[in-house]
Amino acid sequence: PTGVPQQVAVGMTSVLTLIAYMLALGTSLPKISYLTLADRVFAGSAILVFLGLLKGISTIVLVQRENKTTIDHVDRAGRWLYPVAVAVILAIAFLS
Repeated sequence: PTGVPQQVAVGMTSVLTLIAYMLALGTSLPKISYLTLADRVFAGSAILVFLGLLKGISTIVLVQRENKTTIDHVDRAGRWLYPVAVAVILAIAFLS
């Protein structure tokens, strides 16, 4: 709970970096009508970044309500859910 401002700052920086990279790559590649591997990875990355931001915001709300046990449960679940989500998104991107 004490590192929430840093989590939100990293999340916002990640969103801006992801958008900049998508725009830079989009201008250098030809326009096609189907999704490429890069498109799937970008979409999955955007989902993960927004989920991380939602987790930071929910932690802020829980800190204000002084709900320490729920914060601990969310942090513990996030430690294994986030890596699993990364693996699933990469598997979907590479196997599709």
